[in-house]
Amino acid sequence: MVFPVLREDEAVRVIPRVIRYDALLITFANKMCLKYRHQHQYDMIRSRLRLLGRFLIALKQVNKAVTDFASIYNPSVYDSCIQAVNTVAVLDEDTQMYKTPTVASTLGTLLKQVGTYFITCCIKTNEVEKQRNAENFLKLLVDDYTVSVNKAAVETLAQNKRQKKVILPSTDDIRKLNDYLKEKRRSAFVDLQKQFSLENWRILAETTLISLQLFNRRRPGETERVLIQDFQNFESVTDNDQDIFR
Repeated sequence: MVFPVLREDEAVRVIPRVIRYDALLITFANKMCLKYRHQHQYDMIRSRLRLLGRFLIALKQVNKAVTDFASIYNPSVYDSCIQAVNTVAVLDEDTQMYKTPTVASTLGTLLKQVGTYFITCCIKTNEVEKQRNAENFLKLLVDDYTVSVNKAAVETLAQNKRQKKVILPSTDDIRKLNDYLKEKRRSAFVDLQKQFSLENWRILAETTLISLQLFNRRRPGETERVLIQDFQNFESVTDNDQDIFR
């Protein structure tokens, strides 16, 4: 379910190839699929795999001794890993700020997760030396990453947040949107009662979904995954709930 979509990624063809033939990344992806079982979470898994693939490609350019993801977990490779993180997250040497700070912090988390999983694999296969190297690598990661990478990433995120302009819609704009949705929803419903049309059905579904989001002030993901059973078991306030009206 995860790799077929990666195969269709034309923009970064080399990344899916690197991931697909890396034993550690494949087994780690399988582990994530067991943890995140819902279909909508597969995009998140693919995103993480792509990021790890980009990191591995950058690291191979920095350190030729790296052959696969498992070979990363050696203390001698740690400094090269930091260079690769700075490359992928685009560190500005002059300002010491990242262009994509979230990538830098996310890579630290993923390296730790994959490393912990790799240690588990080494314990199962009784590969003591690889296990020891991976444990030492993670010690370096825990002690140093917050200083070498995360500090700059947090500062960059804070600066971007201060400088970001957020324009909130006015009450009048929200009212106009609500009126527009009501009219579109009513029109599509009336047309569907006369004759079925896929286009009208789609419009009715879309406007209903947006109206739910507008009313409940929920994120799109929370609303779009509501099941029919959830809708059938909804609860509402009635005249019997006198305590609420007090």
